[in-house]
Amino acid sequence: MILESLIECYSHIEAEEEEEEEEEEKKIPRAKSAVDKIRSELYEWRRRNMKRINLINCIHQESTCSLQQFIHDSTKFQEATDRLYALIHTQQKAKNRVLSTKIHQDS
Repeated sequence: MILESLIECYSHIEAEEEEEEEEEEKKIPRAKSAVDKIRSELYEWRRRNMKRINLINCIHQESTCSLQQFIHDSTKFQEATDRLYALIHTQQKAKNRVLSTKIHQDS
């Protein structure tokens, strides 16, 4: 009788362990399928948004290039303006000398 009870208990424990293992095996494919689903959604999102991401990168680079171009152009403009003012200043000095020379000669 005791032996039969032990065998019955052992069989019951084995059956429970097998059920738990089967449930875990069922959960693992679910988890794998969930991971695969998320991975495929992420891949699809990347594929759809890659053009937008590239466009945003292009815009960002373009704005940087435009800013650099603006700085370059404004620097060139400032240099040209400085040269122009220097030329005007030189011409003004030359006119003043000519006038002062004429005044001294007339006197």
